Amino acid sequence: MFDEFWPATCVWILCRDVRVPEPFIHLSVGNIMCSNVTAKHVRHSGIRPHFLVIFVCVLLLICLPTVSTLNITELFYPFANGTTDKETDRKDDGGSGQVDLSVAFPFFNRSFKQIFVNNNGIISFKNNFEQSYKPARFDQQNTTFALVAPFWADVDIQNVQGGGEAVYYRETNETKLLERASQEIRSYFINRKNFQATVLFIATWYQVGFYGAAGEAGKSKRNTFQCVLVTDGQFSFAFFNYYKLVWTSGANSQGAHGNASTGLGGDAAVVGFNSGIAGKYYIVDGSGTGDILNLATTSNVGIPGKYAFELDGDTVGNLKCAIGYEFMSISPRSGSMLGGFEILAQGPCFINENVTGNNNVVARLLEIDVVFNCTILTENTVSCVIPTLFKTGQFTFQLNKFGMGWNYSTTFSSIHLSQSTPKIVRKYPALWYIGNVVTISWSENDISSNGSRIAQVMGYSTKNNNTPMFEPVQNLSVPLGLDVTLKFKLNPSLNYNYSTLILMLCLERPDASQLCIWSDVFPVRWSEFEKSKTWCNSWIIRETNLPNITHGTSSCPCVLPQAERDIGRFDIDPFCDKTKDNNSLNCLYYQGAEQCMQRNLQSPSGGGESCCYDTKGELLDLRADSTGGFQQRYHYRAQGGTDDIVPYFSYFEEDFLPYLHCCQYSEDMDLCSKFLEFRPPSSCQGYQPPTPAQAAGDPHLVTLDGKNYTFNGIGEFTLVTDASRTVTVQVRAEQANDKHGKPQNATVFTSVALCAINISDVIEIRKANNGGAEILVNKILFVPEGSTSRLNGIYLQQSGDNTTLYNVTLESVSLTVSVEVTQDLLNIIVLVGEESFKGKLRGLLGNFNGDPSDDFQLLNGTVIASDSSMSDIHYMFGESWRVLENESIIAANGVHTVTSYQPLFMDELGEMNFTSAVLDLCESNQLCRFDYYVTGKESVAQSTKSFSSKFDALKKELNEKVVRCPFLPIPVNGNRSVDSYSVGALANYSCNSGTEKVGGSDQRKCQEDGTWGGQEVVCATKITASSTGIDYMTYIYIIIGSTVTLVFVAIMSLVIVRKCCKQRIGRKKDDVEIAIHDIFSPSPENIPIFQNPAFMESLQRLSDGGVFRIPRPNYVDPQIFQEYF
Repeated sequence: MFDEFWPATCVWILCRDVRVPEPFIHLSVGNIMCSNVTAKHVRHSGIRPHFLVIFVCVLLLICLPTVSTLNITELFYPFANGTTDKETDRKDDGGSGQVDLSVAFPFFNRSFKQIFVNNNGIISFKNNFEQSYKPARFDQQNTTFALVAPFWADVDIQNVQGGGEAVYYRETNETKLLERASQEIRSYFINRKNFQATVLFIATWYQVGFYGAAGEAGKSKRNTFQCVLVTDGQFSFAFFNYYKLVWTSGANSQGAHGNASTGLGGDAAVVGFNSGIAGKYYIVDGSGTGDILNLATTSNVGIPGKYAFELDGDTVGNLKCAIGYEFMSISPRSGSMLGGFEILAQGPCFINENVTGNNNVVARLLEIDVVFNCTILTENTVSCVIPTLFKTGQFTFQLNKFGMGWNYSTTFSSIHLSQSTPKIVRKYPALWYIGNVVTISWSENDISSNGSRIAQVMGYSTKNNNTPMFEPVQNLSVPLGLDVTLKFKLNPSLNYNYSTLILMLCLERPDASQLCIWSDVFPVRWSEFEKSKTWCNSWIIRETNLPNITHGTSSCPCVLPQAERDIGRFDIDPFCDKTKDNNSLNCLYYQGAEQCMQRNLQSPSGGGESCCYDTKGELLDLRADSTGGFQQRYHYRAQGGTDDIVPYFSYFEEDFLPYLHCCQYSEDMDLCSKFLEFRPPSSCQGYQPPTPAQAAGDPHLVTLDGKNYTFNGIGEFTLVTDASRTVTVQVRAEQANDKHGKPQNATVFTSVALCAINISDVIEIRKANNGGAEILVNKILFVPEGSTSRLNGIYLQQSGDNTTLYNVTLESVSLTVSVEVTQDLLNIIVLVGEESFKGKLRGLLGNFNGDPSDDFQLLNGTVIASDSSMSDIHYMFGESWRVLENESIIAANGVHTVTSYQPLFMDELGEMNFTSAVLDLCESNQLCRFDYYVTGKESVAQSTKSFSSKFDALKKELNEKVVRCPFLPIPVNGNRSVDSYSVGALANYSCNSGTEKVGGSDQRKCQEDGTWGGQEVVCATKITASSTGIDYMTYIYIIIGSTVTLVFVAIMSLVIVRKCCKQRIGRKKDDVEIAIHDIFSPSPENIPIFQNPAFMESLQRLSDGGVFRIPRPNYVDPQIFQEYF
């Protein structure tokens, strides 16, 4: 009683009748303050009043506990005078009335634009909470109001006056305050290091008393606290600032048990957050009890009287460390698979409870069983350094503090090297030959110069049981100081034991693991061509003992624009990206290429394929150029499997290095040709572009087979799924609002989610109330740490300016959903690339069988006519694809289906009269006109027009036929020149000196069907006098001898024929016949002779008596060869 009553009473007595005009002006004696209150002058015989004041206050300073340890101007954000604050109504249970926020405030996975400040220590969203005088714990009473409660109690500023009491509020975007709030959040919340506030809402309860306070003592009890709501439109936070808390309850809460001079006891104040949805709330410890007064001297951020919370997720993020098994957060949540970087973890209390006597904190990545040590920084923060992983993907990050078990967990993503920017830069990388003097540089921001640094050249190895590792091959001396460059000679004694190198620079720390940064991965390269030839030949020998790669027919897009549009199947090759023009590493290994692409979809064995394009956008062929794409044994992102594939490194060593040594460094085209026997070159003859579909605007849909229709359903629906329901894309449709916020009889898509069930994560992109975009992964808010994110089975790309554009690819099936997020709605394009989906898809976007007439296939398999009315399409077809609650992959947002909603159907509206403004805006676009008519909102109509035009252009580009003829090899003993492989291109042939054309066409033309006209050229060696070395007289002798020989042969032939005829006549007279034995039976079918089984069997019998060699002709006419075989 003494602790609670006397400090405030003393201050009231000493300061009464002394009027202080501003809240920020206060008398401070120690930690007891007189602010904006009145007091009477005190007189005592023999003692001057001011001496009495000093004496009493010093006595209190020595004897009494502090109420606050911070100056109010340090703790609070500015309020009252000097600001644009407004005051709430000065009446019992009064408040501010509705306040419209300029930016919607995210709260428990929902967003609100209307807010109400209540005198009773709460802020409510959307609705005013009028019956607020009696606080209730959220876990004991189901309150349907969405509330922020910095100190929910029965406040009275109507009857308890005289202390400067007031409740202030305002919304502000003042630059200094935004930066102050942003810095606080970045320092408190380790996973919000890039947060930048855009708006604050500040509410301050200053010197407020409690309802029913009686007498001087009761009315002197005043609390002062503040709530600051902070958001950037996507993330939201609350600061609770407590300067002075001395009462907990009003009279209606049975406060003081009849003693109205204390404001204590009964149903004490409640502090926390209520979502308005049953079971979703957060209560601060001490709520409902007298312990709630401790908030003025305690904290969850280390500042007495200050608490900070994150409010945008499904649960409240509280920074107070937890003794029990509580939530843990880490930052960053992802990093390079090379490791060496620091992760901060918050959540548990890292205070040894002396349970085990173990002072260590250990972390591990559960799925790959990698364990590493952490260092305690504060009671709620530890630092852990991620080791090199050689694995990518999402893993469970666990902490074990003091040997008490793996009780804390969250997720961590190991990022592929292709998505990581090297922090050590190799200067002039084209000159990095073994034995050369080379230079590296780095940024001091990436690794501190304050301490001992070590640098090493590391070699990649899998010598020990196929376990990947880095082994030091060269130690480098790094001088102390601020130098950020290092020059050294690349180890001249490096042999063939290592083919792949990387640089590592580390900062040694005495009490923690060392921090490291890395260079790019680079090849061992010698200045002597012969060493690359040796390396290539060794690889060829190894490769002959491995099974051939079996990816099927190569099918790169023929031209670069096709590849760039086919985002579901192709991604930019990390080695050659035209968007990185200033990077010295870009296209270093693909000289002559403008851009290379990598196939997203891996083969069943984990293989991949690259496609490279020249400056004209034409596909390069490695058979004709030293640069080009090829099929790969290992996809650059593949991992695991029977071959223990290591992401990036298996591809680099078994596919990329052979390409470099065999086709580039050796400068031997014969070796390159040998390489292509094992890694076939890429071509485009089998390429088919992806098929697009649209779901946009009000919403207007175009199926995968090209059927157009409009569907105005409300709720959640299946956009695309396969027959087995493994792949699914779902959308949420909500009622559209006009420009005044009034709901219309039309809907728009506000959320889209997709996944491959039990294969990938679930990713959702939804429109936030502020018109921005929110991304959820597995129904949890997700913040990309760059423009691309590779999740479990999902690849996310982001771009955009006025609108936000996302491309989401399901990598296992090469299906891509492209999403444009506007302030009103989502516009969606679905791209299906794999032909294996033909006829196997279902949903609002049809069945993808090439026939638009049967696209309206219901969930039960029934098909309604393609010319059905919009009403039938809506109720029969569209509604059949409504998602059941237990099958939804879309996160709940608190929006419920409106049962009174009645959609409008375009074919029932009759003639629509449009203003000239609409006609000017929409021109001839009927969908734009319809959307303007039903929503009355220009921005929706403009979005529909723009996006439908974009879709039409995309469809036209994809359907545009690109014909390229196949590669023409150079004939043996000849030459071939070809200007291109496009339709109309000419290929000209010539034979080398000393040879002549004995078949084929001198010129061939690329035809419209993608084949070459004419015949393949054959060049054969000429036989001439000069080539034999025989003189003229010898030729005369040869001719004479040949003539004599021919005469003799003719005479002998006549004699033999005559003799045979006489014998035949004799046999005829004797009727004797000799049977001729068949060597083999002729085939009844007209098939090549080498496909006749009898002939092949006869050939085998020829060797029964020993070795038999079949004569080989020197030349066979190609036409005869083709007909015969």
